[in-house]
Amino acid sequence: METISVGRVAVPIDKAKQWVREYTDPMRKAGKKPYAYPAYDAFVSGSASTELNDGDLLAPALLNSTPSVSAVYRFQEMQEDLQAALRAHPDRPLVAMAADAVTAKVRDLYQVLDDDRGRHGKRGQGGTTLSKILHRKHPQSLPLHDRWVRLCYVGSDAPVPTGRRSWADYMVRVTLAMREDLVQHQDALYALTEEVLGDTALTDLRLIDILAWTSQGVSPSN
Repeated sequence: METISVGRVAVPIDKAKQWVREYTDPMRKAGKKPYAYPAYDAFVSGSASTELNDGDLLAPALLNSTPSVSAVYRFQEMQEDLQAALRAHPDRPLVAMAADAVTAKVRDLYQVLDDDRGRHGKRGQGGTTLSKILHRKHPQSLPLHDRWVRLCYVGSDAPVPTGRRSWADYMVRVTLAMREDLVQHQDALYALTEEVLGDTALTDLRLIDILAWTSQGVSPSN
């Protein structure tokens, strides 16, 4: 049976196609529990891909991760550093990037959370919310992160061993692990793009996120 790897989770390709169709079904918008697609993926803040405005900082709310007022203020303080990193590292498909280029890009963006000088509030918090801001700016190269992604990619039987790390080190490891999955499953991921039912196209990284979220870190039986 052909499967697609999402870290330690193996999803049969037919099941993955089903999940993508369900997640992107336009009819869900009218239901009691609509999904984030296409609200998040088609979100327009009015800023360029190398800029962050206040609308960008609120994008995580569309993924059920509404930043607190304090978090918004903190991200506003980071704005110049984040924009400089986005300008320095243009968005392009993760599979086309060398490992050292991936490392440099992710580290430059997430090291603001590990600032030991206290310029941006309490150290070491906010990585998941930041990932949901950054993915909208560079959806081809910056992955989303949440507890389901962590369950898929981190652990004794996962690509990234459990351990204490800075956000920069952690996101570099997770992003490189995702890149390996994208390289290994390019044909399968292309097939998944054909299953998207809505008008808004999805990148390979977003498809991986949908599979991680739907699997909840557990390989389906069939």
